Amino acid sequence: MADAWEGERVARWIASASSLEPQLAPVSDALFEVAALRPGERVLDIGCGTGPTTHRAAALVGPTGAVTGLDVSAEMLDAARASAVADATTAATDWVAADATHWAGPADLFDVVISRFGVMFFDDPAAAFANLAALTRPGGRLVVAVWSHRRDNPLFEIPLSAALAVRDGFRLSPVDVPSAYLGAFSLSEPDDVRDLLRGNGWADIEIDERRLRLPLAGGRPLDEAARSTLEVGPTRVVTDDMDPSQKAAVVVAIAEALLPHQVGSAVVLDASIHIVSAGRASVADAGAGAHRG
Repeated sequence: MADAWEGERVARWIASASSLEPQLAPVSDALFEVAALRPGERVLDIGCGTGPTTHRAAALVGPTGAVTGLDVSAEMLDAARASAVADATTAATDWVAADATHWAGPADLFDVVISRFGVMFFDDPAAAFANLAALTRPGGRLVVAVWSHRRDNPLFEIPLSAALAVRDGFRLSPVDVPSAYLGAFSLSEPDDVRDLLRGNGWADIEIDERRLRLPLAGGRPLDEAARSTLEVGPTRVVTDDMDPSQKAAVVVAIAEALLPHQVGSAVVLDASIHIVSAGRASVADAGAGAHRG
């Protein structure tokens, strides 16, 4: 939802970008390995945020290609533009503030739609993926990274469990814990994803599970890594109403829980993702085209 990505939430994300990007670098590597972008291709990056995957796509398709970074947050896109380093070896890049569910897109269709964790928050996933099919040329492809089940991701489960224990210790009022099957994890069930895509313009669907080791906060020291978990994800949600002293207690508890996962000076956690790939189905011309515009 566009109104969910503004103000303080966006400011937190932008401030965390310098540590989140090295944390998520292994995810980007897996995404681009499967996407196999080629020089000259037209690429659409959904939920591009501050632009790291968009910039990488622009370098891969080169000056004969073109890339569009799409995000609901204009503030995110401002940060993306500021971090762009354009030269003669990279593709021209457009930055568009819009909802992928309804965006009409340019006259020229895209060869590839990519996303790193940007497709799990659609209000209407069926309409969104149908519209993305309508924006993609016949024979084009979709390659997106999504989280698998939260239970398979200590990256989230360890700090969340520690934070909830601290809440209980302070006897704070109950809080709605984010669902393990909604939000960031809404596309974690492969069979549901296959049905969703098949019914909305996509075929030849492949779902590749990747087990990764991610450096929390990009490899920053234990205390900083623990503190970073309060900025994004479900731990942020269950600590938002805490006062500074309570949040400090949460950081201590999370640091203790993370201690066994230290590798040198960094904290490295297991993570599980799915790389979902598909081709635009031939029937999308009629079925998905109704969603365009």
